[in-house]
Amino acid sequence: MRSMTGYGQARVDHRGERFEARAKSVNHRFLKVDLRLGPDLRFCEPWVETLCRERLARGTVEVEIRRKPLNGARLARISADLLAGYHKQLTVAARKMKIAPDVPLSSLLSLPGVVEAGEDEVDLEAARPSIERVVREALEDLCAMRGREGGRLVKVLRQSVKRIREVAAKVSRRAPEVPPQHAARLRERLAALLAGTANPVEPEALAREVAIFADRCDIAEEIQRLDSHCMEFDRLCGEEGDLGKKLDYLAQEMAREANTMGSKANDAEIARWVIELKTEIERIREQVQNVE
Repeated sequence: MRSMTGYGQARVDHRGERFEARAKSVNHRFLKVDLRLGPDLRFCEPWVETLCRERLARGTVEVEIRRKPLNGARLARISADLLAGYHKQLTVAARKMKIAPDVPLSSLLSLPGVVEAGEDEVDLEAARPSIERVVREALEDLCAMRGREGGRLVKVLRQSVKRIREVAAKVSRRAPEVPPQHAARLRERLAALLAGTANPVEPEALAREVAIFADRCDIAEEIQRLDSHCMEFDRLCGEEGDLGKKLDYLAQEMAREANTMGSKANDAEIARWVIELKTEIERIREQVQNVE
């Protein structure tokens, strides 16, 4: 099991350049890839996204790739012809205005076009294997963290499933006691109502009412299905792959069975346990939202 939350990074050197990749992910129902590449690395977008989709199934994944020279900034180029042209024009203008032609070099260098950024010395197409490697390593680092987070989630989820089965066992033991107790209360009420009259309590009518009540509040099937869902949930927690949607579906089915038990049981003690079941199931549903 893997979480959808994680962070990974890597760096690779190639012919005087360093390529750095950072990958981070958060929850999302599906897989959404957000690439943050510089203008010179736009050509990487299609296959970087393919790499992400090969390794990840769900989550919003942000991948950033940077490149920088290993030996400081690239040397800028100074246009000597343009610099001379600017100086000549400024000198002529100063003479016409009858002022001293004292123009600092720093001012000339700040004029448009005098200083140009150095050209890339690295063939980025030839650097593709290195870029691909740094992306793969960053994704592996991300997946490793997601795996560690998933391992912690497994413990939390299994603890909740264990608690659900414990509470369901209490409900199962309590459920058969409800119809006889209802029959006893019904018999007492009828006896009180018919006291002093010539109409006795008819055993057949009482048995019929109790049978209807017992059928209406029978929750044996719901308990069995809830236990089956718990067993399947626990089994999936030990598997690898895209489990989040399956676990979310099972959690929904658990909630459905708990709701049905609460509406059918007609018993205060069972109602309290059903509330505990719903609380634990809701914890599971919140946790599985972060499972890949």
